[in-house]
Amino acid sequence: MKTKEQIKGSIDWLRYQINKLAKGSKTLKSLAERGESSLAIGKMAFFIYDPKYKATLPYYDKFPLTIIVNIGSDYFEGLNVHYLPPKIRSIFLVRLFELLNNDKMNKSTRFEISYKMLKSASKLKYFAPCFKRYLYSHVKSRINIIKPEEWHNAILLPVAKFSGASKAAVWKDSKRKY
Repeated sequence: MKTKEQIKGSIDWLRYQINKLAKGSKTLKSLAERGESSLAIGKMAFFIYDPKYKATLPYYDKFPLTIIVNIGSDYFEGLNVHYLPPKIRSIFLVRLFELLNNDKMNKSTRFEISYKMLKSASKLKYFAPCFKRYLYSHVKSRINIIKPEEWHNAILLPVAKFSGASKAAVWKDSKRKY
């Protein structure tokens, strides 16, 4: 159980992260085109997203918390952990920790991860509802890379912003998929 001080610290941390998203007008696409993006496979990131096909999606997360799995020329793919209920999200992250490139939990730390690896590892079965593709042109904020030492804070904060369905409905559908 978290203390009031820990909860206040988590809320302050979240406010700081949201303010970082709002600062500046450079989009992820413009940063990536200029080689300034810190987007990297195995990192965790927050951003604001407006899907291209939102009219046909049953639901989507406007504020994804994603572990980057693949980077393409006009998109990136990742695991949006908001699609999992908090308890399962924690279990999934612990299992993913086995894929870290080091145990330093500093800026060099990342998940050594690929779609092929996720698909073949039965202990990582929770990835199925989380795997999403994001078009650079639809990322509506700067991308905020979360420091490895802050991953535990980030995954437990209730910041998912689903459009089209409630969190409970999304999590129920996700459970069906894994």
